[in-house]
Amino acid sequence: LFVGIMLSSTIVFMEKDSRAFFRNFTTPTKNGHFIVMTYLTSLFIIVLQCAVILAAVYFGLKVPLLENFLVTAAFLLLGITVFILIGMVIGDLFNTSEAITMSTIAIGSIFIFLSNLILPLETLSPLIVKIAGLNPYVIVSESIRKSMLMGTWFDGLYHELLILGIYIVGLLL
Repeated sequence: LFVGIMLSSTIVFMEKDSRAFFRNFTTPTKNGHFIVMTYLTSLFIIVLQCAVILAAVYFGLKVPLLENFLVTAAFLLLGITVFILIGMVIGDLFNTSEAITMSTIAIGSIFIFLSNLILPLETLSPLIVKIAGLNPYVIVSESIRKSMLMGTWFDGLYHELLILGIYIVGLLL
């Protein structure tokens, strides 16, 4: 969550702040190229970090990661994509590194506070539970939990796939 948002927003800001930005701006390189390359760079780094962490969890704690690997990998990829795109939007909206850092910490903290990580969602008011149900962190973590522990396949997680797809399309636009 934090790495995806922070890394991608920092990469976008570094590109905007670099001395080569004007040269890149005047060349016929399209903005889509920079968007795709920022996404792929962030994706590569975060997938590598996730692989190291998941290998440590698999071999150290004997968690059943490979039981439903396709669904788990799909939701990890979708979650990483959502958080990278959120970071790219933040990096594009703000013009200083301080503003980017503060906003990524604030948004990441909101995602974490409105999840099961600190307080169980059942203890909160029904309105906040509904809002927290749309939290991408909650959607991804609950979907991965369902796929790993309960063996739920894509058809049982259709609603979560739809919400993450809407987030991705909305952030790309």
